[in-house]
Amino acid sequence: MRFVRIVALLIPTLCLIGLLVNQRSFGQSTKESEKKRTDNKASKFHVPTLRNVDIGSLRKRQISSPLKPFAPIIDLSFKKTPEDYVEGYLADGWAPQNEEAISLTPPIDWLAFKEQNRSFNFKLHSWDPLVPFAIVLSEKPDSETLAFALAIVSDWIAKNPLPENPSRNGAGSFAWYDMAVGLRTAILALLFDVACRDPSITDQTIHELWGSLVDHFEYLDNDRLIAFHSNHGIFQAAGQLSAAKRLHCDQRLQVFKLQAINRLNRMLQEHFTSEGVHREHSPSYHFALLKTFSTLRQAGLTTELKNFDRLFLKMQNALAWMILPDGKLLNFGDTDSTTVTESDLTKFRWTSPILHYAVSCSKTGEPSESVVGAFPQSGHFAVHTGLGDGKLPFSESSFLALQCAFHSRTHKHADDLSLFWFDAGIPLLVDAGRYGYLGRTKTGSDLWQDGYYYADPNRVFVESTRAHNTIQIDDRNHQRRGTRPYESALQQWNIVDGITCATASVLHYRTIRHIRTIVFHPKEWLLVLDRVQDSTEKTHDIKQWFQLGPALHYDSARSGQLRFKIDGKDDRLWVTSLTEKAKYSMPIKGVREPVMQGWWSPKGLEMEPIWSFHFGMTDDDAKFVTLLSIGSSPLKILKTGDDKTTTKTQHYSWMNGDVKETVTIDYQTAVPTVSYKKKPGDAHRN
Repeated sequence: MRFVRIVALLIPTLCLIGLLVNQRSFGQSTKESEKKRTDNKASKFHVPTLRNVDIGSLRKRQISSPLKPFAPIIDLSFKKTPEDYVEGYLADGWAPQNEEAISLTPPIDWLAFKEQNRSFNFKLHSWDPLVPFAIVLSEKPDSETLAFALAIVSDWIAKNPLPENPSRNGAGSFAWYDMAVGLRTAILALLFDVACRDPSITDQTIHELWGSLVDHFEYLDNDRLIAFHSNHGIFQAAGQLSAAKRLHCDQRLQVFKLQAINRLNRMLQEHFTSEGVHREHSPSYHFALLKTFSTLRQAGLTTELKNFDRLFLKMQNALAWMILPDGKLLNFGDTDSTTVTESDLTKFRWTSPILHYAVSCSKTGEPSESVVGAFPQSGHFAVHTGLGDGKLPFSESSFLALQCAFHSRTHKHADDLSLFWFDAGIPLLVDAGRYGYLGRTKTGSDLWQDGYYYADPNRVFVESTRAHNTIQIDDRNHQRRGTRPYESALQQWNIVDGITCATASVLHYRTIRHIRTIVFHPKEWLLVLDRVQDSTEKTHDIKQWFQLGPALHYDSARSGQLRFKIDGKDDRLWVTSLTEKAKYSMPIKGVREPVMQGWWSPKGLEMEPIWSFHFGMTDDDAKFVTLLSIGSSPLKILKTGDDKTTTKTQHYSWMNGDVKETVTIDYQTAVPTVSYKKKPGDAHRN
C-alpha cells in the first residue's frame, strides 16, 4: 500500500478544507425545507428527525457490534484483487473500459463521462471505484486507505446535495439516479461503520457522513422514487436493506429495514415468473439479479423474504437454460457475450445440480431429465442436448433458443420470436447483443415513438427487428410502444424420435398474426416455418431475416440455395427455401448505408461485421419454410410442400444420407401440429 501512504499525507488537510468550506448544516434544517422534501413521502416516518443526533453516542452504539464484511450489491467481476485495484486507483485514477482515467484525488470531475457514455457516468455516481475500498476496509481497516476513501466521499457530498424535489432519472447527472442511490447507500453505510471505529476520524466527519446517509434514506423512503417496474428498484431496495442492517447506531433505522424487505418481497413476485425467469428479456439481467440475491443470501439478508429459497433454486435452474455449450450467456436482449465460470459457482454458492452441470460442462452436478427447457409462463424455450443427455460429450452439444417473451418495455428489443442456434462448436445464428446505452432519445421524437430510449446508431440497430432472426413486416420494427405486452407467446412443444419442435404466435399491429414453428434435428438441421397473415387481407412486404455467427462466411448461391463456409471445418451451412414464392436476398456484411445491416455486438461498445440475409415475399397470407443444414454436402430435397396457405396439411421431405426424412405440418387446428418420420431410402445426397 505504498501509494496509499504517500497520497494519504495530504488527505487530512483536504478533508478539513472541504468540511470548512462545503459542509452542509445537517442539524439546522428549517421546517420549510423539511416540508418541501416530504411532500411526496410514502411512509409515515419523518426522516429529517434523524438529522439531530449526538455523534458521540452514535459512534459508541455503532461500534458495539463487530464489523461485518462488505458484500457488493452488484458484481463487478474483478480481474485483480481489491487491494490491487485500490493501489491502482490511488496511483492512476479510475478508467472504465478503455476510457481515459480520471483522478480520484479531490477535486473530482463527477461529470467526466456525461457526454461520452451515460453508463460510465452512472457507474461513477454509483461509486464503483469505492467498491474495492469498501471490501478492503471491511476485512482489514486501515486509516490511510480510509482517509483517501472519505476524501472522495466528502468531495461527492459537497458537490451533489440532495435536490429539494428529486426525481428517479437524476436530472441527467446521475448523482441522484434511482439505481445509483441504492448501490451507493450500501457503500456509504460501510464507510460510516469503519469511520466510527477509527479514532483518527473526527466527529465532524462522522456528522457529515451521517447527514449524507439521512439524505439517502430520505430519497429511498419515497415510493415515488423507487423503480418498482425494473431491476433498478431491486438494487435500490437491496442497498437500502444492506445499509439498514449494518447500522446499529439508531433503532429508528429499522423502519427502513422492514420497508426494504417488503419491497423486495413485492419485486421478487413482480420481476420473476413463478418459473424463476426474470421478466426483462435478457439473460444478462437474470444473471446479474441472481448474483445480487446470491450476495444478499450470503450476507444473511434474505432470511425474511417469503419463499425465497424455493424461488432462488428456480432462478438457478432457469439460468442453466440460458448458457451455451461454450459457457457463454445466450445473448438475447441486452446481453453481452459473457462467460459464466466455475468460479461463479463457488463465489455465489449456487446449489442447483443442473446449473453446476451446465457451467462446469458436465464435470459436476447432474443433467436435466430432458434436453428441452420450456418456460411457457416466462416465454423462454431452449434445447440443449448436452444438458439433458449425459451420453453425449458436452463439447459436442447442440443448443437452440426461441425468444417468445414480452413482459414490458424494459430491455425489450423488437425481436419477437427470434432464434439463436449453436451447433458444430460455434454459434450459427446469433442475436444482435446490447452494444450500450448511449444518446438518450427526445420524448415525442420518431425514435421515441418507435420504442427507443437511446439514439446512438449502433444501439438503434441492435434493437431493430432486422438485426434479429425473425420476420419483419413492411420494413418496420415490431411494435413495443402503444401495444399491450403478451407475456409469453410459446404455445406448444414436443420431442419425437429425437426431433424437437415448438410453436409460438404473436399478433403484430393488431391485425397481423405471425405463427412460427421450429423443427430441430440437433447436429443436422433446423426447419423454420413462418406464417404471416393479415385478418384484413391487406398485402404486406414480409422478410424472414437470418444473422449468421462470426465464424461463418458466404460462399455461393446456387439454384435458390445459399452456402456458407465454417472456419476450420469441412462442413458447410446450407440454407434452402422450400417455398417457391420466397426469394432470397444476396448476403451482406458490415453495411452502414443506406441502412445498417450485417452487424452484431459481442460486448459493450463493440460492433463486429457478420453475414446477414433474408427471404422475402409480398402477400396478405405469407408462408416461409426454410431449411438450414450442416454437412459437407446439402440435403437432397424431395418434396417442398404446397405454397398455397389454404392447404391444410403440408409435407416436406429430403434425403439425409441414406435416410428419407419427412416433416408434416397440420394446419387444421389453431396451433399447427408437427409429425416426423424417417425411413431408409434409395436416393442419396448430391
